[in-house]
Formats: sequence, structure tokens, C-alpha cells
Amino acid sequence: MNGALFLLTVNFLIAQLFCVFFLVISRRSRIPSAGRWFAAAFAVASLSAIFEVVIRYADIDRFASFGAFSSVLGALIMIRVGLGRLYGVPANVLAMTVLFGASLTLNLMIYDLPRGTFFHSLGYQMPFAIVELICAIAVYRSGRRETADRILMALLLLTAGNFASKVYFAVAFSGGDSAQAYLGSTYALVSQSLSAVLVVSTGLTLLAVIVVEIMDDAKANSEIDPLSGLLNRRGFDARVSQILARPMSAYPHCVIVCDLDHFKSVNDTYGHAAGDQVILSFGHMLAGHSPPEAICAFRRRGICHIPAVYRRGNGLSVCAGTAQHLFIACDCRIARHRSPVGQLRRLCACRTG
Repeated sequence: MNGALFLLTVNFLIAQLFCVFFLVISRRSRIPSAGRWFAAAFAVASLSAIFEVVIRYADIDRFASFGAFSSVLGALIMIRVGLGRLYGVPANVLAMTVLFGASLTLNLMIYDLPRGTFFHSLGYQMPFAIVELICAIAVYRSGRRETADRILMALLLLTAGNFASKVYFAVAFSGGDSAQAYLGSTYALVSQSLSAVLVVSTGLTLLAVIVVEIMDDAKANSEIDPLSGLLNRRGFDARVSQILARPMSAYPHCVIVCDLDHFKSVNDTYGHAAGDQVILSFGHMLAGHSPPEAICAFRRRGICHIPAVYRRGNGLSVCAGTAQHLFIACDCRIARHRSPVGQLRRLCACRTG
């Protein structure tokens, strides 16, 4: 087994491992379809290694070469679809279909050209470069600029540049006049090595993006009270500590505490499930009637921290007005009713002021 064939085998195994990793991690992701698309992409891309081995040992070069090209290009398009799911920038299905069909047609047209010529290299490598560039643009359009997102964008651009540079290097350092001659050339060894590095780097970065997303969701869920939907003590303390670190004169704020009177009677009369519905409605009311910049939390009672920057001299009056508004909204009394559902509706139908 020569160096190029050894690297093809390594690439195949790496692609299969990434396929398994993405399938496993997608089960914990908020957007599982993204991981599944990435898994499918690496599974399809691994077929290119099989086709290139077939080129080496079977006399069906045209079919195998076309299969290797189409599997890699199809995998890149699948990655674009997965990025669209992950970053909220959907792929244009029609445009991707047209690009895929046109690229396959072009590949069939250039097959009889010598592999070391400029036009053959251009027709073979540019579809890959274009799809990688489209993927990088999708990440950029998402507006996300976390470290993993920036690294992924850079790798996609670097991979696009790698495919584009092969147009020149395939001519300057001839890879042979046929597909079989290419596999035995030094250029193929270097090209496959670089491709392996970029595949591993891109795959690891995609995994990192999904893992960061899972960790962010887990952190956010750990700071949310499951009953009220408001922040719990941990989430409240983390956000308020940042505000308290600022000068009070420049960033005035206030704390409003809301309590549910006679709440125990709801649990005693209708059960804890009904009480949970009261807490949920109370949380929706508190969040819905507070200023957008308010930090609302729930821990046995409702707490509303107002970190708004008010004009000097009227901060106290604005806070008092907000407290009065919440008091009126919370002014719901428990009235006797035969139906627990009707009771809860009357209890939670808060008035606004």
C-alpha cells in the first residue's frame, strides 16, 4: 500500500468516526437535525475513499472518478444544509440542486481532458471551492461571533482556498495524466495529507460548535425556575451582581418584591398541580408587565430587579410607578368557585393598570 492509499484509508476511518460522533451528540442538541446532516455528510464523503481505491484496482476509472467527485461534492452540500439548521440560515434548495447538477455535468465533460491541464483542474476543483465559500458565508450571515464560530468560518475559507489553489498546483506539480497515475504521484500524497488535516479540523470545530450550544442550553436551563419560567436564585444573582458592580449614580436601579397572598389555600383546596398553574401564570404576568430590561426571578416569591437607566431626579418615581403597575396586575383575589379550572382562571386573570 503506497502513501496515497494509506491516507485514503485513514480519511475513510476518520469520516466514519465523525459520523458516529455527530449521531451521538445530536441526541443532546437542541437542533438534532444539524448533527444528523453532518453525520450523513461524513458518511457520504467516506465513499470517495472507496471510489478512489476502485480506481486503483479496477478498470472502471470513469465511473469511479465520477463517484468520488459526486460523493465529496454531495457531502459538502449536506454540510451547508446542516449549517443552515444550526445557524438559522437555511440553504437555498433550488440553488444547491442547480449547483450540484451543473457540477456533475461539468465533471463528465472534462473527464477526457488530461488531468494535468488547467481546464480539467479548474472544472474539478472549483465546485468544491464554491460550496465551501457558501458555507463560510452562511456562518457569517448568522451573526454569531463566538470563538468556535470564528474558527469554523476561518477553516471553511481556508478549505475553499485549498481547493482553489489546487487548480494551480495540479498543473505545476503534475499528478499524472490519468486517475490511476494520480494516486501514485507525490502530489496526490501531499494533497490527501492536507485534505485530511482540513477534514479533521473542520469536523472537530463543528463538534465544538454543537457542544458549546449544548453547554449554553444546559447553563440557561440551570438558571431557570421550572415552575414560573423566571430566573432562579442562581440566574438572578449572576445577572444582578454585574449591575451592582456599576456606580449607582450612573446606573440607578431598584428591587420590587411581589408576593402571592393566600397561596397556601390554593394548594390545600385544589392540590399542588393547581398551585403550579398559579405559579406559572404569576410568572407570565410578572415577565409580561415588567420593563424589557428588567431581571425577573422567582424563589418562593416574585422578585423584579429594574436595572434601567432613568433620568436623574425621576428614577424613584419611575420605580414606584412600575411597582404600582405590578401591584395592580397582581391584585387577584381567590374567589370561591366549584370548578378548579374556573377558580384558576379567576385567580390568574390579572388586571393591568
